[in-house]
Amino acid sequence: MEVSRHPTSCGIKNLYPLLLNAIQDDLVSLVKKWEARVGAKETEVCESMEMARTVLVSAGPQAQHFMVLYNLYYTPAKIASWGKTAGIMCPRCGCPKADLCHMFFQCVKLGSLITGISDILKKILKQTIYLTPQMVLLGVDHSVCNSRDRYFLFIAMSVFRNCIASLWRDVDPPRFNQWFSQLLSMYHLENSLYELKGAAACKRFTRAWAPFSVWLLAPRMCRLNK
Repeated sequence: MEVSRHPTSCGIKNLYPLLLNAIQDDLVSLVKKWEARVGAKETEVCESMEMARTVLVSAGPQAQHFMVLYNLYYTPAKIASWGKTAGIMCPRCGCPKADLCHMFFQCVKLGSLITGISDILKKILKQTIYLTPQMVLLGVDHSVCNSRDRYFLFIAMSVFRNCIASLWRDVDPPRFNQWFSQLLSMYHLENSLYELKGAAACKRFTRAWAPFSVWLLAPRMCRLNK
């Protein structure tokens, strides 16, 4: 007797597209939630979903983006909605109603990290970047017009969210050096994965990572002075 394979048996790398296909009917409800949460429009939510599928190759960042998109993290606000309020608060600042926006952006303890990332993005993209809840959580913001820059911003915000998620219960917030180290690791990992996919895929990597590659390969003193 032939046993049918479970859809996810083809590998975790296919998990994100399978999940997206399973929930397409819920897109209207999803858009309404993000519109209320950060003022996002349908086009921006759809772009966020599509970029996670096409820009990111690594399975981990794709799965992490899906968890943010569908608010699957156990935030203090989510746990409190179940009636469990005793001792439930942001581990960093003590806010008792910390929702997704708070945990990934609004917490006062993240101020230094956000400032550091904004400063380095200004040097890499050669424009002032004002991080917003929408940019951090969805990875998209149409105030950045250049599509190449938007690709890199999506990646940078994916790494930012991963830093916070990896230290979800820690009192101390992630440091800028941790974010940059993860960004650099992801750069090398994605480069290797794209190379395995062939020349056409390498062009996508070059386009998505172009701003960072140019900045990274510049002489050290030039990078620091820009």
